[in-house]
Amino acid sequence: MHYVLWKQAPERVATTVFEANKSAAKVVDRDGRHPLHFAMCRSATSSLVGKLLKAAPAAAKKADKRGRTPLHYGMWRQAPVDVIEIVIEANSGAADQTDTD
Repeated sequence: MHYVLWKQAPERVATTVFEANKSAAKVVDRDGRHPLHFAMCRSATSSLVGKLLKAAPAAAKKADKRGRTPLHYGMWRQAPVDVIEIVIEANSGAADQTDTD
């Protein structure tokens, strides 16, 4: 799932991979990132982000090894407003979290 999102696969491909293995949304890479982190920095749609959050709601609150949450990635990469709103709803304290930089 991480790789599919990192490589900006078409939405239908990312959704197909997710549907085949929903537990992949909970997998953390060696840098502490969930697929949600990648989805936020790769302009995923609110539909896919919503599915990832439903499968792994705690991912919205998880920081990677640099202290960056999915919201940090979304803001950095200028994710669409509706996507940002979904993540803030899932982690109301996200706007107050700081990273290590």
